[in-house]
Amino acid sequence: MGGRITDTGVEQYYDDELVVDLVHLGAVTNLIDAWAGTGRPAWVRRDDEAGSALLGLAWIEVAGLKAVAGTLRGRAELVARAGRHRKGPVEDLDLLLHALREERPEFVIGKHRLVENVEGTSVPRNAPAGMRLERRGPTEHPRVRVGVLGTPIWPHDQLAGRFMADSDALLPRVREAPTPMLAGHATFVAGIIAAHAPDAELVVRAGLDEGAVCADSWEVATRMVGFGAEEVDLLQLSFACFTADDEPPLVVERAVARLREQAVLVAAAGNHAAEPGARRHAKAFPAACEGVVAVGTEAEFSPKAPWVALHAPGTGVTSTYLEGRVSLPKGEEAHYCGAATWSGTSFAAAAVSGAIAGLAHRRGSSAREAKEYLLHRPEVRDIHPPEAVKEDVSAAPAPPPYR
Repeated sequence: MGGRITDTGVEQYYDDELVVDLVHLGAVTNLIDAWAGTGRPAWVRRDDEAGSALLGLAWIEVAGLKAVAGTLRGRAELVARAGRHRKGPVEDLDLLLHALREERPEFVIGKHRLVENVEGTSVPRNAPAGMRLERRGPTEHPRVRVGVLGTPIWPHDQLAGRFMADSDALLPRVREAPTPMLAGHATFVAGIIAAHAPDAELVVRAGLDEGAVCADSWEVATRMVGFGAEEVDLLQLSFACFTADDEPPLVVERAVARLREQAVLVAAAGNHAAEPGARRHAKAFPAACEGVVAVGTEAEFSPKAPWVALHAPGTGVTSTYLEGRVSLPKGEEAHYCGAATWSGTSFAAAAVSGAIAGLAHRRGSSAREAKEYLLHRPEVRDIHPPEAVKEDVSAAPAPPPYR
């Protein structure tokens, strides 16, 4: 991650970093150097070559931002225009972005933002009855490859033989210290997908660490486009990025553009609709990006907006989870037996991902054809948990709030 983070209550971003289209990098950096007036480069490139090539973008730190802003603040009319629709003084990075866009409206540039895990809305409840997935057998149809980008996965016995993960995406099976609660997120998501699509082949990559709080959008986007080489048919995304103007963040939008023709993209709509403040009405990206199936659930925390394409079960869902000691919020600990009941739109999105993969496999169709079927028939039972693996949680107490 980069330097100081600005949190406006809606968006989070690094206060001295930009993402720039490679076509415009030279012109952008020339202007930055000219406005800095120091006679030496006022910026440093931070991206990795492979990620930059995949995204067609560069990630730069504007090390001389203070000097650049000093020059720009001498232009009173520019400052007034930049602050026209803002409360309070214009931040240095916003002023620089406004100046660059005024100078060359065609520039494709944006802030380097943070993404957040679409975590469960509660503390997961231990499910002593466990989680039983349908056994896999021989199949006549090719297995649908489903990518999962989120936290690392725990090597659960029920998921054995169902997923592939590199070392960075695999949690240790046994550890001395308790495992963070959110580290079980991808394991939970994988169990839901496997319940709906037992013949699917899951490809798990870690875009968030086991703490699962947030990550920089560049790292997440580069891992996202990396699924292109994995030849996945569908990609499940359980993270969210917010912007003050509800426009898609550049690096996330570019990753979506690189993948949406190759794979079906399914993303959680977010759990922010009941939050206080302005964020409750904000779009969550990549879910709100063009070409992504945004999934919510019928609950107060789930956004009710036109950009949400489908709703699926997302409250009181039971799935595979961590086994052993788990650290909870406020310094508490609990023991889990490998299954839990949890709520959130990530789990609704996983149900849709599994429904698409399962339908595609049973019909011998493409994931895209299965997606179109569900989009035009949202009432079909394919979205709902298979009865053979569904645990009855109708009488279970509501999980305690956690946010």
